[in-house]
Amino acid sequence: MNAAELPKPGKPRRVAVAAGVVVTVVVLTGCQSVRRPATAPSAGSSPVATAATIGKTPAGVEPVVAAGPPWRIAHEHDYGEFDSMNVGVMVGSAEGWAFGQTNVGDELEPQFPVTLRWDGASWRTVRLPGKFEGAFLSASGSSRTDVWAVSSSETGFANVLRFDGRRWTLARRVQQDVSGVQAVGRHRVWLFGGYVGDTWFFDDGNWRRVRLPLRVTATSAASEEDVWAIGWRDDAGGDRAAVAHFDGRTWGTVSLGSAFGSPNDQAFTQFTSVHAAARDDVWVFGTQTGPSTDHTGEGASDGQEIPVAARWNGRLWSQVPVPHGWQLGAVIGGTRGAVHVAATKMDQEGNADYSAVLSRREDGSWTISNLPHPPGAKPFLSSFARVAATGELYGFGFIETDDGDRTSAIFVSDAS
Repeated sequence: MNAAELPKPGKPRRVAVAAGVVVTVVVLTGCQSVRRPATAPSAGSSPVATAATIGKTPAGVEPVVAAGPPWRIAHEHDYGEFDSMNVGVMVGSAEGWAFGQTNVGDELEPQFPVTLRWDGASWRTVRLPGKFEGAFLSASGSSRTDVWAVSSSETGFANVLRFDGRRWTLARRVQQDVSGVQAVGRHRVWLFGGYVGDTWFFDDGNWRRVRLPLRVTATSAASEEDVWAIGWRDDAGGDRAAVAHFDGRTWGTVSLGSAFGSPNDQAFTQFTSVHAAARDDVWVFGTQTGPSTDHTGEGASDGQEIPVAARWNGRLWSQVPVPHGWQLGAVIGGTRGAVHVAATKMDQEGNADYSAVLSRREDGSWTISNLPHPPGAKPFLSSFARVAATGELYGFGFIETDDGDRTSAIFVSDAS
């Protein structure tokens, strides 16, 4: 059997959004740029899109944005000098999990994981098994008795933890870079690595290595037989943004076509999030950078990052116009075809200023919802989770004061 093939499961089962969407978190520091490909295109590459054309509709029209529904703070607590909530999983209106990190002293000191449990009334700290350093960067779950979370640290080890409805256990410890965990059904979960060949599939107690055609940065699943991944693939011209799909048996790349310009433009495209609503309805969000900016983040001052998005209809990708001036992060689906995106406002120097929620409705309209801005502080958003029964949306992140101190925060909105 090919390394990328798996036994075909029975009847596909829908993955509930409320059970958790895997998120690869961009932990914002207030001034940190997102990751860029390590290799620039060769000098002989064909022309790429420019800052004046990328991210635009053919007519060059930027969408109008209206005010959206408000968000409020559901939980705020200072767990250390430099802390944040990174990811969360809501498995019901009265049960959910939030995972984050804290530093005892400052940003340069070792990180320690923080775990909170929602009981329908409050968020309470939970002690997990073992003692290890690191930060939680990904979480997913198929039900209240099947929740997964992954922490990583500078030691090179990733800890994969699982909750069976009664207790947390250490399911696996791997010495590799882990980019995310994606539950697709009870006792069935994907563990994605940051490098080709570092992906594992857990099936009813057994782990097996699976080779994907790209280095994965984020994933989303509509069912056990419909899993999507975004990341990077290598070719002679350097790293290229890429999308892969699992159909229940094999993984394969999905051509981006001309959604982001010529193939060389993909070297200047970075995908930050993906949302699979159905086999014929998939979203990707990211950034495309003008050619005057190099791929280390230290490019020319006139280089410009433009937010981009595209939608898959089962046959091809089509670019969707998005509001400019934002760095797009995590995405989650809502009701009636809506998608909600964590968006960070960038200042003129390219630094992160604050976060808000951009929402696109099925009719093509966009709204923006502001997060609470406490006096002398700004909110930042890393990821989402949704309660399927009520439509409530939860956002996980932090509030940063003007002097750089952080407080973990969980935001909530009734908007669906």
